Amino acid sequence: IDNLNLPNIKMKLSRNAVVTIVALSVVNAEDTFNYRGTSGDNYGPADWNKVSCRNLDDCPGWPDKHLGSIGWKLDENMCVWCPLTGNRCPSNHRMSPVDLVRDRAIEGHPNWKECPDWHWMNFEDGTCEWEDMKGHFEISPHALQIHMPMRNNGDIDCADSDGDRKFPRLDYSKGFPDWWHLDRTDIKVPSEHTQHGKRYAAEVSLAHFYEEGHYKNQIGYVTLFLQDYPGEKPWHYLDKLICEFRREEEKQRSECGLPPAPVYKMCELFRGQERTQEDFEFFEDDATTEDTFGSQTGQLSRPPPMPIQDFGGTPDAKHYPLQLCQGDCDFSEDCAPGLICHLRSANEAVPGCIGGEDLDGDSDFCVFDPFGPGYTPPTEAPTLSPTETSKPTIDPLPPKPLQDFGGTPPLAAFPLQRCQGDCDMDTDCATGLICHQRGSGEPVPGCSGGEEDIKLTDYCVLDPHGVGYDDPDVDTSSPSLPPTTLQPPPVAVPTVRPTSVPAVEDPAVSPVSVDSPAGTPKEVWNRGWEPAFKLDECEGDCDEDSDCLPGLVCFDRESSKVPVPGCAGGEDDNSLTDYCVKPELLQTVDGRDDANPTASPVVATTTPPTVAATTASPTDKPTRRPTSETQTTPSFPDDPLQLTAVGWSPPQDKKPLGVCEGDCDDDDDCQEGLVCFQRFLPMTAVPGCLGGESDTSLMDFCIKDPSVAPSETSKPNAAAPKPTEAQASAPSASAVVVPAVPTDSDIAVSRSEPPPAIDCQFYANQGVNLERICKQDEFACCRNPRSDSNYCHEVYDIFGDSIVSACHHCCQETERGQSLEVGPPNEPKPGLEPYTQCDTLDNTARICKAESCCDPGFAETAYCKEQWARHAGDVERICWYCCYPSKVFTGSSQRNLLSESKNNTRTWEKRHIIMLQDNKSHELLLKLEEEIDFNGITQEAELSPVSDDLPPLHTVMTKQEMRQYHKTNPREIGPEDKLFEHPTMNRTLIVRKENFEPKGLKDEDAYFQELHSAFLQRELQTAYKENYEDVYWWPYEWLLKVGTEYYFRYEGSMTVPPCYTVNHWRVMKDPIRVAAHQIKELERLLAWRLDGKCRASTAGKPRDGNPDAVDVNRPLQEMKRGHRMVFCECQDWPSKFPLEREWCKKWQTRDPEFRLFDNPYNWPQNGF
Repeated sequence: IDNLNLPNIKMKLSRNAVVTIVALSVVNAEDTFNYRGTSGDNYGPADWNKVSCRNLDDCPGWPDKHLGSIGWKLDENMCVWCPLTGNRCPSNHRMSPVDLVRDRAIEGHPNWKECPDWHWMNFEDGTCEWEDMKGHFEISPHALQIHMPMRNNGDIDCADSDGDRKFPRLDYSKGFPDWWHLDRTDIKVPSEHTQHGKRYAAEVSLAHFYEEGHYKNQIGYVTLFLQDYPGEKPWHYLDKLICEFRREEEKQRSECGLPPAPVYKMCELFRGQERTQEDFEFFEDDATTEDTFGSQTGQLSRPPPMPIQDFGGTPDAKHYPLQLCQGDCDFSEDCAPGLICHLRSANEAVPGCIGGEDLDGDSDFCVFDPFGPGYTPPTEAPTLSPTETSKPTIDPLPPKPLQDFGGTPPLAAFPLQRCQGDCDMDTDCATGLICHQRGSGEPVPGCSGGEEDIKLTDYCVLDPHGVGYDDPDVDTSSPSLPPTTLQPPPVAVPTVRPTSVPAVEDPAVSPVSVDSPAGTPKEVWNRGWEPAFKLDECEGDCDEDSDCLPGLVCFDRESSKVPVPGCAGGEDDNSLTDYCVKPELLQTVDGRDDANPTASPVVATTTPPTVAATTASPTDKPTRRPTSETQTTPSFPDDPLQLTAVGWSPPQDKKPLGVCEGDCDDDDDCQEGLVCFQRFLPMTAVPGCLGGESDTSLMDFCIKDPSVAPSETSKPNAAAPKPTEAQASAPSASAVVVPAVPTDSDIAVSRSEPPPAIDCQFYANQGVNLERICKQDEFACCRNPRSDSNYCHEVYDIFGDSIVSACHHCCQETERGQSLEVGPPNEPKPGLEPYTQCDTLDNTARICKAESCCDPGFAETAYCKEQWARHAGDVERICWYCCYPSKVFTGSSQRNLLSESKNNTRTWEKRHIIMLQDNKSHELLLKLEEEIDFNGITQEAELSPVSDDLPPLHTVMTKQEMRQYHKTNPREIGPEDKLFEHPTMNRTLIVRKENFEPKGLKDEDAYFQELHSAFLQRELQTAYKENYEDVYWWPYEWLLKVGTEYYFRYEGSMTVPPCYTVNHWRVMKDPIRVAAHQIKELERLLAWRLDGKCRASTAGKPRDGNPDAVDVNRPLQEMKRGHRMVFCECQDWPSKFPLEREWCKKWQTRDPEFRLFDNPYNWPQNGF
């Protein structure tokens, strides 16, 4: 009793059992620390500098060992006591934690400091799966900790089926050329850091070590706050982790003879526990459905279980929509209202249904959606009254057979109709359809024959969320519906604002009347921040009038909850979305010049060009600035200039921007005679400028206006010459009569002079989709370098050399209204015959993309081997002539096994075969039955082991068995693996070569979209299994859930002894929202911790009035110059999270106080 240094802690147990356990101080030969005060060799925060450590392997006073501490010298206590007041610490101290202040981001503020970072923190998974993590959860005295499985030599104790051992890793934005690898995840309550004085309920820190020994780059903490909010639903990923901590806790409590901890939600029950009404009252704020124990308030009643009913991979149309426990479904839209499609594997149970565990097939079934609109089973006979649903749905159409036009359908087939292919994207399909990406032998929703189609053809299918689809093969006429009369589109509409462009009034054009609003106004509808189509009335988000349909203007809302004229719902809209409205409704809005449209329609076209005309060719749209007869073209340098990044928001004294300067948002940011060239992908060339191909940002730059040519070089359009021989023999040219095209001499003009004009309408009449050619996205044809897609290859063949003219002149006539440039074709390679059939390949873009068939080390996928077997002898030509830029194929050195796939088709697959006999393991390399020689020679080889003394084949391992084998049998250290000597632990550490992959190999935007889309799908799922085993785990789920890329960056220390000071902190600006009961359970786990002698053992400070909570946070330390703190947010780079882009919208013109303090998060919130 004399050793007591903690008050008695009352522990609440299940069934109202209350046991008092006296918390005893732990008597150790080593020093310890706590968050309370000093008692003997157990030191409080002010005395942490006295905590010593004689043996780093077993030292409770320095708890975070960091096995991966490459190059560190963890033999010195660096703790300094620097509280907010009354300290004598030097100005360059770096003690953590600190209060994080947002005025660091306000330029001109005394606290302002510029953020040097310029992109998000990329993060990638390693080779550990959930089963590997079990047993690596620890309830430490100061934190709940999740350790990455590591061997004593620092090698990660997880392997994939290839034997690779990779840490999860993260890419800091600036100043760190190598990866940071995840070592551990810590959870503390409450938060250690504060944000403008706000302390959060908990703090999660992902501790990383740097892959290379470096005296400045040693520890990296990525930190997130957790906060419970009233009515917030639980985050089941956190519940999954809590269950695993509880399992570790139960091991200790069971050994000590103590009752189990109280029941927690869907975590497993221990030692005869039962869930009682008291348990539900304790967790009454949870929104989780637990049908076994009854429904809770506000949730739907779950129907009773029923047997599954499998209609096969393509159910007949009469079965749609599928009812409860029916399958096979592909999407939730296949199911009746109130149901969702539950994706499963063979022999996996179906929630709320009977028989799934006995079904060998992998059919998916419709199950109850506890948060849906409610489910009503079908009645015996049809009812006369319509059924009310929560949202309109698209009725499924009867299945139809697949129709495959090949990898490159003829232009006449576009747009593809339902069940037609091959499509590459949704825009290949008719309105109301989407492109369904599939694998070999995979069914196609709403179509028949997919199971027999072994090719990788993708087909257009019904879009369940689309605008509807008029199938030409289905009679949808109804006597109750009047026929629809197609009206020709209006020739011209009144301009919204007076124009200074010379106008030519056409008496044949009559004004288009705009009716005044009548009846119920339309609801505002946010169609996305960058919609690819013209917006209708009350739709957003628009940025300018040209984003709206003719007759509408863009209503600019400077703040949230502003009513939208003629529309309903604007006053409830918390976003800054701008909406299209009728211009006459703006007359009541003060200060809008949109309210005065011209009285009659005008056709703003320039007069036909002459030899002395300013423009080289007539334009059919108003020019950007007023044109006068005396206007002179500004003079700019002829030679290309290097790109100059003035900044994401250039100061006013730098505007207007000059040639090759950025970032610009529109043409008005550029000098006269220049336009803003919009770049939609990183590393996109900028016409007339140098450096675009290596610029990884999305910055836009000012370039010389390609539609304006100097008057002294202008000349009449040259006569169109005859088609070339190459065009006449193009694959699709038989269906297209190609008009005369310019010759090479005609095209060889200066950059300031546009290429010769061509008859764009002629090509359009022949079925060439000019809108698609000119569309600026990842599939654009008019870009530099050229596109690899099959469609664009066919376009290049049709136009030949005149593609330069097409991109320049024809793109001006599309909705985009902007001249574009296209890169040159690939240069011939001496001794390599040209390849002219690029458009006939299966999928040229897939073959040519990064880390694919033409890249070393990536040509051994089943897809690539199938392609090279099909085009044996042409591999080098395809990679050189079909890929932009050209790629050099170097072949492959891996061995491969030709195996039978499950649908009995011959596919190439990398296969590992392990022979197990007499407890000895041997890796067996097999020769090929049919071995591909990538130079075009196919040779036969017998199936035989490499070594004759190996035992006979005993078993073929599955992928999961291969992982386990490589986990327990790590490969020998190779010459490319790196060894580091740990100076304090006196041991050699290993980092495998696969952890040293260079950064930047992935398309950052595409990778994020893949991650975020999968995360959103997981957020829609409902957990059904005990311990939340059906909830997906990977170590960086935190960084998706938080929904922000922006953070505080500073240099600090560990927040436990020895307070090591080479720490790089990144603290995310927004908290993760969780349920209150989740925070309570985290607090209880730390407060109830036991040591090896069954004594209460926590470093935490007891919380007044709450026996189930302790505080494990070091007091705030004073922020000094040495911390070098900055706040990185909107002005530093554009976020990829949609809600954050909304939070950042118009940040240049809005008061920073409103964004940073009044509404600080990516959701409506009044202050912190």
